[in-house]
Amino acid sequence: MKKQDLKTGMQVETTRGEKRYVLLGTESGDITTNSNTTDCNGFHRLYNTWELSNWNNDLTHKDDKTHKIGDIVKVYGFWGNLIWEREQIPEYTMPELIEKIGHEFKIIK
Repeated sequence: MKKQDLKTGMQVETTRGEKRYVLLGTESGDITTNSNTTDCNGFHRLYNTWELSNWNNDLTHKDDKTHKIGDIVKVYGFWGNLIWEREQIPEYTMPELIEKIGHEFKIIK
């Protein structure tokens, strides 16, 4: 999935586990928001918006060391159905690898 495949109403999930709605063409540009509140008139309030320009075309975050927003790892359709998930490369400690393989080993380059 690429950034240009996102559409208004879709929901994205970041590596932090935060779900955000995609809103394209707003006065603030193309944004995501985690709107979860309702005002006294029953309308959703937008808060904590992030511009889609914060992410690269492959949905990785441009500057995650500073902002800690996270990469987009899942995209959900309008009805909440999962339509894309980033394939994660598993991370292991050396003891976990030894246990997984079943014996000690030597890493060569």
